[in-house]
Parts: sequence; C-alpha cells; structure tokens
Amino acid sequence: MFSWDDVPGNNTELIKFLKDDLKIEWAENAEIKKSDNDRIITLVNKNKKNSITLNLNKKENNVTLEIADGKTYKYLLKEENSKLNIYSEYIKNKSKEGNITVLDPSCGSGIFLVKFFERLVKERESELGEGKSLDIYKKSDLLKKSIHGIDTDPNALRIAAFSLYLKIFDRVNPEILKKVLEKCEEKKEHFMFPGLKEHNLIQGNSLFDEDIFKGKKFDLILGNPPWDYDFSENERRLIDRKWPDVSDYQSSQCFLFKIDDWMNENSIVGMVVNLSNFTNQNAECFRKLLLEKYSIKKFLNLINIKKITFKDGSESACVLIFNKDHDIEENDIKFIVPDMTHFSELTREIVVKDDDIAKVRQSGLSEETWHLSILGLNKYLKLIERIESDVYLFSLTPEYKQYLQCSDVDDELKNEFKESKCFLSNEAKLSRIDEKKWNIVDFNREYKIKDVGVQLNIYEKRIALERYSETFEQGATFYSMEKHGYLFGWDDIPENNGDLLKFLKENILVDWIKNPEIKKSNDENAVTITELENSIILKRKLTEKKVIITYNRETSNFILKMVKGTFNVYNPDYNNIAKKKYEGIKKEDNNYFPKIQSLGGLKPYLCPQLEGYIKYGPHLEKARKFNIFLDNKLVINRGWPIKSFSVSDTIIFSSSFYIFKPDKKFPSDYIHLFKAILNSKLAYFYLRSKYLQRLKGNHTKVNLVDLKKFPIPYLKDEKIIKEIINFVSKIKEENDIEKYQSQIDELVFDLYELDYYERQQIKDYYKIYKQKRQNNNLVSTDDMNEYINEFIDSFNLFIEKGYFLNAKFYICNFLGSLVKFEFSKEKKETEPEYSKLKRLISIILHEKISDIKNVLKEEEMRIYDNNVLYLYKSNHIKDWTRTKALDDVKREFGLIYKNLPD
Repeated sequence: MFSWDDVPGNNTELIKFLKDDLKIEWAENAEIKKSDNDRIITLVNKNKKNSITLNLNKKENNVTLEIADGKTYKYLLKEENSKLNIYSEYIKNKSKEGNITVLDPSCGSGIFLVKFFERLVKERESELGEGKSLDIYKKSDLLKKSIHGIDTDPNALRIAAFSLYLKIFDRVNPEILKKVLEKCEEKKEHFMFPGLKEHNLIQGNSLFDEDIFKGKKFDLILGNPPWDYDFSENERRLIDRKWPDVSDYQSSQCFLFKIDDWMNENSIVGMVVNLSNFTNQNAECFRKLLLEKYSIKKFLNLINIKKITFKDGSESACVLIFNKDHDIEENDIKFIVPDMTHFSELTREIVVKDDDIAKVRQSGLSEETWHLSILGLNKYLKLIERIESDVYLFSLTPEYKQYLQCSDVDDELKNEFKESKCFLSNEAKLSRIDEKKWNIVDFNREYKIKDVGVQLNIYEKRIALERYSETFEQGATFYSMEKHGYLFGWDDIPENNGDLLKFLKENILVDWIKNPEIKKSNDENAVTITELENSIILKRKLTEKKVIITYNRETSNFILKMVKGTFNVYNPDYNNIAKKKYEGIKKEDNNYFPKIQSLGGLKPYLCPQLEGYIKYGPHLEKARKFNIFLDNKLVINRGWPIKSFSVSDTIIFSSSFYIFKPDKKFPSDYIHLFKAILNSKLAYFYLRSKYLQRLKGNHTKVNLVDLKKFPIPYLKDEKIIKEIINFVSKIKEENDIEKYQSQIDELVFDLYELDYYERQQIKDYYKIYKQKRQNNNLVSTDDMNEYINEFIDSFNLFIEKGYFLNAKFYICNFLGSLVKFEFSKEKKETEPEYSKLKRLISIILHEKISDIKNVLKEEEMRIYDNNVLYLYKSNHIKDWTRTKALDDVKREFGLIYKNLPD
C-alpha cells in the first residue's frame, strides 16, 4: 500500500490508501508527522478534530492504524530491499467489518460455506464486545451479504440452504425465537430473506455457465472442486479452447483457472485439490501457467495426514492458498508437509513443525524444485545436484584459450590432459558453448572447459546411463487384444454378418444357424437373431463397455471397444488363447526361447527363475528387434524400488521391465558395474527423491526417459570398478545380497566422490523410507544409540582432554523421545530407560520443560542447564538419524560461536 520510509517526505501512496480503502477524505490536507524514533506516524486534520495514528511493531511485523473514533486496523509489515513496506490485511479487516463476500464454486451441501459463516458470526460478535451477540436479523443480513455458492445438484443446494438457515438459530434465546416464529406464523415478517437458493446459492455449472455471478467479484473463494469429473465431448472441446494448458481434462485444474473470473485484486483463494496435479508429468504446462498467473502463498500437502483429512484409501490431496499476481519475483511459497503424530491422532489437529516447512522463491521454482518442495524434500536438492554435477579435474592458465579455436582438439591441449592423467583420443571434438565455455566430446566421455577469469577449469561431465548402451528400451508387451481377441464388428451388423455367425458357431456352439433373421434395435444397443423357434439376444452396454449374449438361459460377457470410430467385440480370454498357441514348458523349435515375465519374488542382482518358453515373432503386440534379447543384457524392473539383474539369450516378455544392452565398445563386465550402481542406496535415493510421484500407496512406475538420464560418474578408478564387479560376482556365487551390499554401497559412494555427510544423508534416507514401507515410523533403541554415538563422536573434537560427553535417553511410543547429554570426567555407557508416559512427563517437567502442549505436539525443544543439554523431539525415526545428529552438533556450535565474546 505504501512504504513507511517514504513518509513524511512522500505521502502520495499513504494518502491514496487512506482515501480509497478507509474512505478518509480529509487525509489529503492533513498534517503528517513522524515521532518516537520513527515508530509512529500521526495525521491530524486542519481543525484538529480528526486524527489517525499508525504504530510500527517490527517484532510482530505489523502496523496498527487507530482512528480517533476508536476503530483500529492491522496491516502487514515487510522489509524488502532495505525498505519497510506496508501491505493490507484486506480479508481480515473486511471480515471484522462484516463486508466480506465469499464464494464456493462447487459448494455441494455447503460444508465450507457453513463453517465460514459460523466463523464470520463469531468475528462480528467479537467486535461488539464481550458477552454481546448478533440477533437473528443481523445474522440474516450478514448471510445474505456474504455467502455465495454454485452447484449442479439442486438437492445439495437445498441442504446447503437449510444448513445455513440453521446457523442463524445458534445460541438464540428461546423467548426471542418464540416471538420471531409467532410473527412468521402471522406472516408479519420473515427472519430469513426469501429466495436464498435463487440469489446466493445458484444451480448451474460453474465452469461453463457464463452468466452465473457475471461481473461479480468476491473477497474469498474457497472449496473442494470435483477432481475426476467425466466431461462430455462438447465440454472437452470447450476446455481445449478456454484452458488449453489443462492436462488430461482434470476438472480441478479447470476450476483453478475459472475462478480468476471472480477474483478482484485483493481476493484470496483457498482450494483443496488432488495432489496428482503437482506430481503428474503430463501437467507441466498447467503448473507453469499457475505460477505465471497467481502468487501462491501456501502449499499444504496432506499426504501424511489422511487419517485426519480424508480416508486412507482416497487419492492424496493438497491445499493451495493464493491471490492475484502481485510481484511474483519477490514472492516466497511456503511449502508445508506435516507428519502424523500421536497428538494429531488423538485430537485430529494438524501439527506443523519447523522441519515441515520450506520457503521457496516462486520465480525460481523449476519442475525439479516443484517435485522436491511438494514432497518436503528440499533439503536434498544440493545432494541431487552433487550427484549430477560435473567433476573438477584440473586447471590451465588463460593462455590456453588460444588452443580452443578449432573443432579438432589441439595437441597442446591433449598433452595437458595427459599430464593430468586424463587422456584424449584422436577422435575428440571441441565445440564452443559461449564466450566462456567449451565442450569436448571423446566417445562416451564429455569434458567442460570454463573460463573463470584467472584460470580455465576443466571438468568431467556426468555421463547419462544411456550413453553406455547399444539399445535401451521396454520389454516386449503382452499379446494384443486386437490381434488375438477380435470376434466381430458390432457396427457391421446387420449388413455384414460373416464374422458374427462364425463366432456364434465356433465360440457359442450354435449349430442351428443356417439362414437366420438378424435385426438391430433402433438405438443400436441390441441385436436379435432368430431362426424358426430358436433365438439369441446380444445387448450392448456402452457405459460398462461390454456385450452380453444370452442363449439357452445362459449369459456370456464380451469386451466392447471402439477402434478407429467403430465398435468391435473381443474375447475377454484373448490372452490365454494366445498363450496356448505360442507358449510352452519346453523348447518346441528354434523359434522358441526362455522367457521372464513375472515380477514375483524379484531380487536385486539375482536372475529370477525362467518361466518356460515363448515363440518370438510378429504375433506379439510390440515385438522388439530380436537382437536386443541376444547376448548379455541388464534387466531393470519398472516398479518401485527398482531392481536390476542380468540374463543372456532370454525373452523379456513384459512391459514391466526395461532392457539395457551394453555397447560393445565398453568392457563386457561393465554390465555388473551398472547393475551394482542401480541396486545401490545411491540410486534408490536419487530416483526416488527426484522422480517418484507419490510417497504412499501405489507408487508410479519408473519412467524410461528418466532412467536413461541416470548420471554415471567418470569411471577412471579401475581399482574401485574391479572391487565392485568382484562383489557382484560373489553375490551370484553365494546367493547372498545382504553380505556384500554395504561394501558395494561404499564403493559406489567412492565412485561419485561423496563426502561423509552426503553418504550419511543417503543411508538415512534409505533407512527412513524402508521403515515407512513397513508402516513403521517409530525410533528404536538401536536408532537412538546410533544418533547418540554420532553426536558424541562429532562433539568430541571440541571437548577438553579428560572430559567426556555422556548420554541417557528415554523413548515413549505414546509421546516423543528425550536425550540428556552431560559432561563428566568419567566415561559412561549410554543408558536407555524404558519409561511409561507418566515417567516421561515427570522427567520433562523436572528438567524445566514447562510447556506440556509443546510436549504433546512433539515439538523439538532444547533446554540448557549448566553442563547439561536436553533434546526433546518426536518419536519418529526421521528426527533421530545420524544426519540429524550431525545437524544438531552443527547447530550447537553455531550457538556457541554466536555467543562468544567479541
């Protein structure tokens, strides 16, 4: 609205705000002064009868405006570019005044509107003073002025109207109510305004009925629009025209764009929508337009708290709070991903902790940061970038720029690479990216040269997994329904009945058909076949996509499918028909090959048991080039988590597998190296954090495009590579994955040159989500011991010789967990104490943690008492990992450093 720092030098914006928003006309000629160290602005009119005072409160980030008549308003204070700027709390002020308008564009039975009206009445009554309440007439006026809704269902609107009317009776004195009802009976007055349904609650289609509340703007728009509405063909055409960026005709996306018609400059929108809008890769254009169109204030992911908000089995939901595009460049989105606590389960209150919140600048939000932010994984962004990042090799003096001019790499440059033990072949090619960057491609390796002024830095670029492959694609898919299940064309009847009659004789075993009479009903949904006293009836069920055939009092169901504009009928057992024809338990001839099809019992590294033989050929729906199945190849399942193994001369007969065939120019045993990388904790972390679309429920498949881009480091250390290949061989020989997986993980970390903290982040990530898959989030004694050992080991570097840091911990499955760290001259073993709820609370109270509410909410607390530190957190494993211990030690030393004397 205006800048505090501009006043009193430049009062234009302040005066405009007072005149436009508060209708204070005399402000234009007022005397304006600042006082109390620039913390107060005073406006007084010429005759000294009217005045306004604005009080600045930096601590609470607000400004209070008080008018001489006693009215007060609060406004937001933000420090931006070293200036104190004032923003309107428009909605709050209008709500207090009773002038707010709210719309639910898909109100249903009105639960949002009823709850808002209930809150609005309370706010108006709080302005009247303690003990005072609104009478029936004022509530009725408030309802008429404020509440609006739209829905297609007239019955739902009747319920909404009735529920809103009932709220007018809340806390009404029975004697007053009796008098009102008597007047109603006498038809002298009606406490409710007539026609609520026709004026405020409108029956219609919010998306396509253009006349509903046309030209009207609302202060607040809220609701839970339908998520998977099945639009008609005509409606789909309208969506294509009006909102071309909507993906897959998602109805909730349409609503998010439609509500712009009812928004004013200060409107706030709060919408509950399906989370898939922000995880589905098809919705990238939708997300891009949403960021361009609105300033998003908060994004609340409800995935972990379905028990409170929705049923566990329902699709995951999220809440968006946003307004019009107001300075997106400076707007920070607050992403909130709360977890379920015992307090939440008991009280059904959502508990949001500091760790559950991440602020992300809207203008810098990319597809990748969208994904990480909505799933609460922002803290891993640097680690992901580290795995993908180019590796620094060596530097050259700026004089070497003269050798970066031609497409062939100069000998001088080759010599420098050789000196640094990085060899370039005669096939290496140089290309210029821009004035300060160059690229060198040498077979499967790529190098980047960057001019940083004082020197030229040489980097090895991460290489995509695809670069090591001869072919990389999906396995052969299942038998085609069109090829192996076609019976007859429904639309061919009655003109062409050849396929129909053949089907009836061979499949239904009708032996009497010679010259039948075949008729189709006017609506084309039934076919009757009669000959003498015999008859058969075929019925088409469009909604169920099937054809039902009734013969001799028995019914059979068949698949109905539209292909190229015509309806065809298919045998539902087409897959088994094809199996009998092309599969067997033995090799029939040279066209039969061993096959793998099932995902059941799949393990990393180990090839599953072969499942018989299959004839390979064009009878398969997508019969890949045959050579992809020959020789050694890496097979990767599409499910989650991914597992890879290798086979030779075997048909992968399933679209649930990807086939990676190594390029012959690389060593043949590299296949075992890639197998180890993809089965490692690093790959689990990278693919899951960057590409997984849902953290719970049925996980989405791993995308082939994403898998091809998996970053492989510079494979220069032959010793590490040989060790990895050796361990993979031992797994195959001994059939024991657990025995060698930890060694393989450490070697893979070495390949990617990760430091200790980065390695620990990946291990903890794997540990947390492995337990989540087992529906176990609680910390164990072993977890606490690991946390404490890491904390003490890190802290020991700074402890005076002769002193020790000892620990005792308490775990309560009902509440949180507590660790007590204490300095001593005696080294003691870490002690667990298995305590009940009463014991834990008594310890917390005794140790000066006084806020029981925070204890119940499992808020993180740090209490210092002489040489003792108490850490209280939730009892979730994510708060007690080795990485958390390192973070906590870092924070402790940050506080110590901050409090050191100058």
